[in-house]
Amino acid sequence: MDKLMSSKIWILLSPFLQVLSIFQRLGMWLRKKRKKERFNLYVVGYGGITVGGVGKTPAVIERAELEIGRGKKVCVISRGYKGKNFYGTVKGINKGENIFLEFYSKDGKKIEGRSVSVSEASRIIGDELTLILWRLPLITVFKDKDRIRALSIAEKLGFDLAILDDAFQYVMVEKDEDIVLINALNPWGNGRIFPAGILREPLSSLDRATEVWVTNSSFVSKDKLYEIVNRLRCFLSENKLVKFKSYKPVGWVNWKTKEVLSLDKFNGATVDLYCAIGNPDSFFKMIDTLGVKVRNRFTLRDHALFPSGIIKGDVPILTTEKNILSLESEYPEVYALRVELVDCNLDD
Repeated sequence: MDKLMSSKIWILLSPFLQVLSIFQRLGMWLRKKRKKERFNLYVVGYGGITVGGVGKTPAVIERAELEIGRGKKVCVISRGYKGKNFYGTVKGINKGENIFLEFYSKDGKKIEGRSVSVSEASRIIGDELTLILWRLPLITVFKDKDRIRALSIAEKLGFDLAILDDAFQYVMVEKDEDIVLINALNPWGNGRIFPAGILREPLSSLDRATEVWVTNSSFVSKDKLYEIVNRLRCFLSENKLVKFKSYKPVGWVNWKTKEVLSLDKFNGATVDLYCAIGNPDSFFKMIDTLGVKVRNRFTLRDHALFPSGIIKGDVPILTTEKNILSLESEYPEVYALRVELVDCNLDD
């Protein structure tokens, strides 16, 4: 019955949504007409061609960690989705137990700086930038819808490399690398432009990318991956590289102690799961490989704050690192799954 009602609602709304999709494409066309800004630092963009989770944050963390290891001064710039509205730039630095935030006005002048808790930082700059700070103590992040303004500040502060998160559609900046991630579990939805579908722009726009990464590759068959590649090759130049990536669980982070525990910590144990990310299927599929007995699965919209009311204390709660950061208290029975990005070989 629910599917029948959904299909009827879709039929009624479809013409209206397709009109809105035209305006979405018009907006993108106008942005492409603007002159691109060039900055005196290396700029790498990570983004997606669909709405929803494709795994950009782990990709950003991997690249930032690599470049920091090479001795580069690195920053990450993002709009800080679901963070507090601030009509300027917010700079974030990891100070151990707390996060230090600096607030800049629209014209780039520093207004104030203050130390905040991790959970408060997730509310101000968003959970994804906070996760990046949590994972990489030597990184600097900037929250600003105006990436050009944030890049100007980064340039003045002498950064070598800026990583733009969720930036494939941010075409007003000249990037040295423009990497697009595609979720193998749902690469392009119904093939329509948002809001009629999940595509942010036509698939032909993929050729703007310098590389395409197919994430969650380990969760689909080789036949499905070949099908995705064949579709991609219809839109990519011959020299464009397609890589296959997946997410490997590496341990459990205890929210109270911050200790990273072995993956077999909950093997055979009864647990509750909580997830509020763009692609919860990928989290649940990883959990299914770890031998836990799931009592309840709690799923909320992406970026939702962790509802402490679900913590009963009788069984551990397993969640994602992004989600755990919004908890205001240190609950000893809450653990986050730490994952890392790994390469997949289609020929294996």
